[in-house]
Amino acid sequence: MKTITVMTTINSPGKTIATLIDNCNFTIIIGDKKTPDKKWEETRYNLLYIDIEKQLKGDFLLAKALPINHYSRKNVGYLEAIRRKPTSILDIDDDNYPYIEKGSTKLLIERYANCQDLEHPICSNEGFLNLFPAYYSIFNKKGENFIPLPRGLPLRDINNIPMGFLKTNFKTNIGIWQGILDGEPDLSASFRLQNPEYSIEPKQFRKIVISKDNYIPINSQLTLWSEEKLFPLLYLPSTVSFRFSDILRGYIALVIAFKNGYDIACVNSVGFQDRNRHDLLDDYRQEERMYNINEDIMQIIKESLKKERIEDNLIEVYEELERKKITEKKEISLLKLWLDDLDYIKLWLGDLDYIKWRDGNKNLV
Repeated sequence: MKTITVMTTINSPGKTIATLIDNCNFTIIIGDKKTPDKKWEETRYNLLYIDIEKQLKGDFLLAKALPINHYSRKNVGYLEAIRRKPTSILDIDDDNYPYIEKGSTKLLIERYANCQDLEHPICSNEGFLNLFPAYYSIFNKKGENFIPLPRGLPLRDINNIPMGFLKTNFKTNIGIWQGILDGEPDLSASFRLQNPEYSIEPKQFRKIVISKDNYIPINSQLTLWSEEKLFPLLYLPSTVSFRFSDILRGYIALVIAFKNGYDIACVNSVGFQDRNRHDLLDDYRQEERMYNINEDIMQIIKESLKKERIEDNLIEVYEELERKKITEKKEISLLKLWLDDLDYIKLWLGDLDYIKWRDGNKNLV
């Protein structure tokens, strides 16, 4: 497996970077206006740091159109990774430290990304699932156990917890592995504001597969995209808030992956989050809207999938999201630049299957 790691940062090199460049295959770091470039000048053979000036002078159209000082600039990193023909892409944030397999340089999430020892949830109904209680026990300062709300899960589904799990005996085809982190899991800002003092105890190691009837939030904290066909779904939208961008991307990717015969899996004990400083009120303001519309968004996504190609369905989904005023008009233009850059990469790499399709469908290109 040839894995390329992608992250964006406005910070100086820290523990995450040290872990990745010492133990990972190849890491691409995307800088922004606020990033201290001079502290990234020391290069390593397996690290590529791209500052904002190099992004703007590069050959990707999207890099010139993305907003400055926005998380969506990470899209440039995905494009740089894809052009290097990886078999998988590890999407990670700069305050998360992936665990390394003992006696090896391989990341644990890569080690676990297989179909052995999978479980699937026993559910009473379809829809959103809260898997966090399967991975964590969370206690308030009185020692009382309570249910956490993952970022991006609709509020009304906080208690939609699987009744149990069964060993998976059916064939799976997992395209995305969501890492569940030790330390600080990806909890909602409303949960953190209401519970300023809490403690977390990780539960047993679990690999849980999610198939087409259920939905979970997929974030960008430590997520392995293990199927090349799904790489176009890495696109991060720019016209929603930073705290909403990866969640919206994740729900779109999840539904389109299901349509194309892929499953999603979660795996814990693969990394640790030492959370950067956050303004919780600002986080809450950025997240508030998505909790009110995520169920509507899932319906919009499902009803928009009328095409065969993943790329065409992406356009259909974002056009409908624009009509519903969830994203802005500019988003379609940015998405099309993303797809144009992916086409450029395929032509540059000499992708014969794509070139054959393109030559036979010139009216669509």
